[in-house]
Amino acid sequence: MGRRYDASYILDDQRSPIVSDHAAFAAMSDEAKTVAITEPCENGFKVKTIFVGFDQSDGDEDEPVVFQTTAGLANESWYVDAYPTWQQAEEGHKETVEH
Repeated sequence: MGRRYDASYILDDQRSPIVSDHAAFAAMSDEAKTVAITEPCENGFKVKTIFVGFDQSDGDEDEPVVFQTTAGLANESWYVDAYPTWQQAEEGHKETVEH
């Protein structure tokens, strides 16, 4: 998939990002169809992985980077990583929880 820095993305049935307009992404967000995994960890830490709906890459990737894992306490994120696919996001989430 080509990247579009000015586009929003939504997920197809296989959780793959597809280019969309901002209204479609907003509708998906309003319907709570964004993907999220949240797990509490030791010492009050929480790890959360979400679909953000826009390309947050630095330009080095071939695909849009639209999933994000964060870890931290309450509203303070101390660790952030991003992924282009749901499978990579799930794996990154699991690795973050295990560390």
